[in-house]
Amino acid sequence: MTIQKIQGFNFKSLGTLLLLAWTVVVGSSLVWNVHQNDEQTEALALREALTIFNKDQGFRLWGTRHGGVYVPATEETPPSPYMAHIPERDIITPSGVKLTLLNPAYMLRQMMEDFASLYGVRGRITGLIQLRPQNAPDDWETHALKLLKADSKLKEVSEISDIDGAPYIRFMRPMYMKPGCEKCHGHLGYKLGDFRGGVSVALPMTPYINQRDDQNFVLAESHGVIWLIGSLALWGGGRRISASFAQTRKAEAEVRALNWELERRVEERTYELTEKSKRLSTTISNAADGIIVIDTDGKIDTFNEAASRIFGYAEEECIGKPITMLMPEPHATMHQSYINNHMNTGHTHVIGHGREVEARRKDGTTFPVYLAVSKLQIGNKVLFSGICRDLTQTKQVEKDLREAKGLAEQANRAKSEFLASMSHELRTPLNGIIGFSQLLQFDPSEPLTGKQNQYASLITTAGQHLLSLINDILDLSRIETEGFSMSIETINPTHAIESCLTLIAPVGEKHDVEFAYEKLEAPLPLVYADEVRFKQVLMNLLSNGAKYNRKGGCVILRAETLGDKVRFYIIDDGYGIALEKQEQLFEPFNRLGQEAGTIEGSGIGLTVTRKLLHRMNGEIGFKSVPDLGSTFWFEVPISSDTESYQDDSVDETLSDLNPPSEPKKVLYIEDNNHNRQLVQELLAPYENIEYHTSLTGEDGIMKAEEISPDLVLMDIDLPGIDGFETLRRLKASETTQNIPVIAVSANALPRDIRKGSKAQFEKYLTKPLDVRRALKTIFHVLKHKSDA
Repeated sequence: MTIQKIQGFNFKSLGTLLLLAWTVVVGSSLVWNVHQNDEQTEALALREALTIFNKDQGFRLWGTRHGGVYVPATEETPPSPYMAHIPERDIITPSGVKLTLLNPAYMLRQMMEDFASLYGVRGRITGLIQLRPQNAPDDWETHALKLLKADSKLKEVSEISDIDGAPYIRFMRPMYMKPGCEKCHGHLGYKLGDFRGGVSVALPMTPYINQRDDQNFVLAESHGVIWLIGSLALWGGGRRISASFAQTRKAEAEVRALNWELERRVEERTYELTEKSKRLSTTISNAADGIIVIDTDGKIDTFNEAASRIFGYAEEECIGKPITMLMPEPHATMHQSYINNHMNTGHTHVIGHGREVEARRKDGTTFPVYLAVSKLQIGNKVLFSGICRDLTQTKQVEKDLREAKGLAEQANRAKSEFLASMSHELRTPLNGIIGFSQLLQFDPSEPLTGKQNQYASLITTAGQHLLSLINDILDLSRIETEGFSMSIETINPTHAIESCLTLIAPVGEKHDVEFAYEKLEAPLPLVYADEVRFKQVLMNLLSNGAKYNRKGGCVILRAETLGDKVRFYIIDDGYGIALEKQEQLFEPFNRLGQEAGTIEGSGIGLTVTRKLLHRMNGEIGFKSVPDLGSTFWFEVPISSDTESYQDDSVDETLSDLNPPSEPKKVLYIEDNNHNRQLVQELLAPYENIEYHTSLTGEDGIMKAEEISPDLVLMDIDLPGIDGFETLRRLKASETTQNIPVIAVSANALPRDIRKGSKAQFEKYLTKPLDVRRALKTIFHVLKHKSDA
């Protein structure tokens, strides 16, 4: 081998090594530049996604701070059914415009749907539990939400993935419950600070990828040219090297041109984002609420148009001026100290909380505003933003509502007084009707024939039915206004059932309906209830079962023990209740279309029944199938106090009452002739009782001083001085002060009975009189006086 060949071999090897090295350098440069271009493209896209996210986040936080935004309800913006649990989802302005509430998710979704062509970006609020099913996350969002929920330190998730076959950069940050969020999402079980979901942004990558591919193509082309030039330089000599340098410079110029183009595109995109920011600023400027931003010196930085309308100042009059110009004293003087204290200590009672404060207009007048203050950190600069709403009209509306409420309460009291007056006027004749009919039935000295007893029973039943209607109306009035007391004690429900079935029998005969009681093998436990009200509930439901039944129908009464309560079922095979009317069943005075029918009733029985049961810690319900019948049920608690219960269910006759054996004088002060005659007949069988009467209080006092009676029965509403004044004078006299006095009055409201109890009446009997109870009370007082 010659030297020349060796040198040629060495030269070729060196050339090959240099070419290989050059190829590695150029290839590495190409790979590095392509990688850098890929990262720069993704970073640019991610930066834009973050910018859009921050805009959406600011938009959402702004909406959350205000509890959402009210907008006119339209076909494009209907009321959201997923916010129906919010009491004020829909409101009507004083001018009659119907507004509906948009929460941040609704606003963001509508903005993205309606203006997608402007943004070219997909964004929304989503979570693993959604208020609106349409906000359910897709697979990527579900994965991201689970990552964010599992790791509270993870601040964001981003990834390039396909949506509908197109590449997107997906970006999500977590969202936690903050003040204002509970209004729409509290009912889903979230509490303040809970992870609720995330705000997602999807930015299309196609423009960036196309731009990246163009740049990569240029990079590949330029590096190929550089590689070719370098290769030619290595193999072609100095001139070829020089030419390759020129080509390299040209390629570098092209790269610079491409970089300039890329920078130009970035500037255009930045301009577009700036315009979006301006549009957002315009939105804030045109917001319905006043928005004011101040610095740490208390100088106004931002003052939107709504604030101008509220305070009467133009924007240029406020920018740079102290915020205290909008405050009355003493807040104006102390405001800067509040800011300084917060800046020094970090403590505050205002920031992040809405409250009502007094503000001052340009004309010097003060007015109420609702103010919510937030702290902003922009770089090293601290700002405070306040959103205020004029409450002048709201306060006026509240005042009007209070006045309207007062008028309604006044009208309700007038209604109650009217009902009380009507009760008194109706009870007086009922006293004669029911009292004399009872005397006819229970007078052992002159027993009635079977038919006469039947007639007297019908008179008593009719009178008691009328009295029941009066009591129902009064009960409803008292429950709704002043309330009433109940004597809740241990009672035997079996005795009450047997009594009610006896009393309700005439109703069944009238409507050709049979009553049946399905007894249990074991006796029913004692229950805790007001016995009178318990019978009232049972009678009302049994009566309804008969009245709204078919001819020849049946009403079944059944009872069972359920835990610590006894449930009673009243089952009928009548016509049932139409499905569309079942919700109205417990409305007062609503007879479900039976107002013009032949069935008697006031339409308030079930209303009173439910209220009575609630007062006795009970419940009521029903199930009705049209054309098949209805089942009403109610339940009351089982009594745990069985030791204090005494069975006094044995019926009495007038002969069982054990009248006093010694001669007694009874004076009845009453201006109504029928009532005097009733008591006269009531006491006539007892020869040792001497009966006297007076028509007025003045005459009654004189009579009492004259005859010294053992007992005085006295009406309250007397001509001249009333019963209370008559009682006071009797007790003030040494001659009559020890004579016991029993009130016999048609004033049967609880307040009347309480007033009588506070006076010095021994007892307070209400008309119409119950014969047995009246005699038992009279005899008890007379015997007590004898023993004394």
